[in-house]
Formats: sequence, C-alpha cells, structure tokens
Amino acid sequence: MTTLVGISAAITMSSWILALVVPLSLGKAITAILISAMFLVISLNFEKIAVGIAAFDKFNIKKTVLILTLVGIATAITLSSWILSLINPIGLFQFLTALGIALLFALMSYVMPQLAAGVYVMEKALGKKGLFLMPLIFVAISLAIMISSH
Repeated sequence: MTTLVGISAAITMSSWILALVVPLSLGKAITAILISAMFLVISLNFEKIAVGIAAFDKFNIKKTVLILTLVGIATAITLSSWILSLINPIGLFQFLTALGIALLFALMSYVMPQLAAGVYVMEKALGKKGLFLMPLIFVAISLAIMISSH
C-alpha cells in the first residue's frame, strides 16, 4: 500500500515540476531533436573518437591542440550556418537547373582522362595561347544550343 502511495506522490510531484516546463516553438523543438541526433551520431562513433584521441597522443600532439581543433571545427560549422542562412530560396525550375548542372559535372568526371589528353594534344598543336580559346569555344557552343532552342 505504501508503494502505491509513494508512486502517487512521485507522479504528483513530477506533474508540479513538469508544469514549469516552457513550451517550445516548432523551430526550437526541431533544433533540439537535431542536436539530440548529433549526440546520437557522436555516441555511435565514440570508438573512433577514442582512436583519434590516441592518435594525438601517439604523435605527441598536446591536448590543447585537440581541444582547439574541435572548437575550430564547431566554429567553422557555426560560421558556415550563418553564411548559408543568407541563401535565397530557389524555385523548382532553379533546383532542376542546378541539379542538371551538377549531373553534367558528375558525368564530366568520367571523361576527365580523355579531356586531359585532349588538352595536352591541343596545347601541343595550338600552343598555350590557343589553349585559352577552348573556354570561348565551349561558350560559343552553349550559345548555339541556347539559340537553337528558341
């Protein structure tokens, strides 16, 4: 019987304490959830963190350098978030265009060896000054494609 009374008292006191909780806005709640997720990711990688700390010891790097490195990374993340918060929202068509350009660059990565060989051949054939005409040729081709689409 005393156990039930104790549980009832604990629930009552908990309700008094929880009544002092300040409600969060949706943005703050999402931020808290994301910070919790960050701690989850960190906790899943504690072993790697320990190995990293041991590496600092192995190479005789002072703990202050480790601390400054972590603070520096946090500062870089914070500054990056401030800068990225200045981004203007884009529309669907801007997104699709950017995605297309990114896809184009990704596809270009597969032909980089051939591109390097082509640049080498063009430099030998035209010289360094002639090589600077390549970007103009690409712009001209892009202009021709754009004009033909109208």
